[in-house]
Amino acid sequence: MGGCDKLELKLGALLDGELDSQEEQELRAHVAGCHLCRSRLQSFQVLEREAVAAFRAPEPTENEWGRIGAGIREAVAGARKTVAFPRAQRSPLIEALVPAFALAACLVIVVVIGILSRVNREPPRAPDVYSSKEYEIRVEPLAPEDEDGALWIEVTRG
Repeated sequence: MGGCDKLELKLGALLDGELDSQEEQELRAHVAGCHLCRSRLQSFQVLEREAVAAFRAPEPTENEWGRIGAGIREAVAGARKTVAFPRAQRSPLIEALVPAFALAACLVIVVVIGILSRVNREPPRAPDVYSSKEYEIRVEPLAPEDEDGALWIEVTRG
């Protein structure tokens, strides 16, 4: 009886098709041999059929289908009619200022992008070796991980 109480919880999952094939086979084998579980499963099946029947929408009659079709045709025909709305009157000052504000906004965007594109740039890195007819200058960082940027500079006559 104690095993039946645990299996009762799985009867709903069996009806809903939520069990894997092995669990379903084991439960069906148990239900086939257990009168109590078979009775519970049949009760659940009856309850499910009654619930589905209670919430099923009635099928429209031919007359109702005709009214539905006419309503759809009327709605589509009404939607095809175009309604012309007069353009709102704006003052001449507003008409002149709208393009000016649009141009100003574009210029602000261009300036901000230009500024932001330069903010995170690294300064140009000098070449490692400078040479001329008289001197050769070699520049190396003291340590690559050195954050203060200390350099070793070696000058030789060329």
